[in-house]
Amino acid sequence: PVDCGALCGIHSLRVDPLGCNANGTYNVLLDFEADNPGNDFFDVYGRNGELVGFYRLDERPVRIEGLDPVSSGTGYLRVCINDNPNCCEDIEFFEPDCTDACRIYDVRVEPDSCDADGNYFVRLYFNFDNVASNSNGFRVFGNGQDYGTYSYTMPFP
Repeated sequence: PVDCGALCGIHSLRVDPLGCNANGTYNVLLDFEADNPGNDFFDVYGRNGELVGFYRLDERPVRIEGLDPVSSGTGYLRVCINDNPNCCEDIEFFEPDCTDACRIYDVRVEPDSCDADGNYFVRLYFNFDNVASNSNGFRVFGNGQDYGTYSYTMPFP
């Protein structure tokens, strides 16, 4: 006899890139709808068939972390209901640009001292990544004034 039961199906598959990590990888939020899955789990695979993760259907949407960008800038994921290779859906999406761009972050300013003229000084703290070795440093602006250029290698307290 032919089994004419309800067929498994995945639809409304969507991937939302969430941004880059410090190591050049990126994260996404993945969601979809499943009809007649037959079990409670699904698998996510990458472009070359490598298993990216195994998840419960009731955990959707899922955050997938640490995806490696490809040179084309087009990401690819395949979602399959666990143990059902005939119930899959593929999606291509634009990856975020995770090239090693220079960035300054966690900026903090703390008051320091005053001089005899009533001017005050501050201590500027921040973290930085991916500064070019030939960089001339960073510039500090405030109150409509350019306070100068400073080296990234200067000693920070």
